[in-house]
Amino acid sequence: LDHEETQAHYLVRLAPYRNGDRRVDGVVASFVDVTGLTQAEGHQRILIAELQHRTRNLLNVVQAIVMQTLGKEGTPKTLTERLGALGRVQSLVSQSKGEEVDLAEVVRLELRAYAGVEDGRIAVAGPPVSLGFERVQILALALHELTTNAVKHGALKGDRGRLEIRWAVESGAGNGPVLVLDWCESG
Repeated sequence: LDHEETQAHYLVRLAPYRNGDRRVDGVVASFVDVTGLTQAEGHQRILIAELQHRTRNLLNVVQAIVMQTLGKEGTPKTLTERLGALGRVQSLVSQSKGEEVDLAEVVRLELRAYAGVEDGRIAVAGPPVSLGFERVQILALALHELTTNAVKHGALKGDRGRLEIRWAVESGAGNGPVLVLDWCESG
């Protein structure tokens, strides 16, 4: 246990003790255990620091999206769509119960939001994969770009195309597991 977690904190209050003649005849000392409050304040400071860190990262992502879109002579519509994808993933992260989001949720969210295809032309499959906050943003933006291309130029442009999205986790070469995502368009 951390020393800070095991240390008790008290609020001490001293007040004069008055006898029947209203003369000070001693002191009354009160001790109130405020350990829980002190720990809550420390936890709140940590949460605020984490929120500030995540906000800075998010603003960096927004700046990169703006520069990438405008640098390629993109349109306000393209910029709005990319920022919308980022907004959707932020909503998904805020609804998650922990620090991670399942890959399948991210894939389905982007497909529903942008492609709007619910007629069986899209197949999504893979094992559960939990993604942390930083990774989920980048992956959601990549999925947005792939979905946009499939709708404008690929399998989802017409009525006959099919899209299969599958993933697996494979052993990496010394760097831990590797996520392999297959995006297959046909028709």
